[in-house]
Amino acid sequence: MWKEDHTVFFLELLRAARAEGLLNNEKPVELKPVFEPMVTKLRAQFPINLVSLTLDKLFTYWKNLRAKHRLYLWMMNRSGAQWDKETGMVTASDENWRAYKRHHGHKAMWLQSVGLPRADLYDIVFEGNEPAGSSVAE
Repeated sequence: MWKEDHTVFFLELLRAARAEGLLNNEKPVELKPVFEPMVTKLRAQFPINLVSLTLDKLFTYWKNLRAKHRLYLWMMNRSGAQWDKETGMVTASDENWRAYKRHHGHKAMWLQSVGLPRADLYDIVFEGNEPAGSSVAE
């Protein structure tokens, strides 16, 4: 259902919400009212593709994007890991990829094969949205 242009448009909406101070709390009760107008904007922008989009589906997709960003940050906090803005690919040593796989499992290896296009936008959107008591280095 989600294509890259849908994701980028959603990330841009989230970026605007962050700039307005609306993403400072990631509790569902706080975020869902922020997401309600985004559902309307996404449906208007992509009427054929996102006609069945609901608030709950959008919130679930946001959680998936946040999880991807956390996996990306885990790798980027390793020595020598780099992100290529042009390709979205992450390069790291074999040792770092083995540690990543041990820590996150085989299903998280998508990062090595497809990277994270627009990771810079993810950084802006999710900056500061760590749950209390957690750190990026976990």
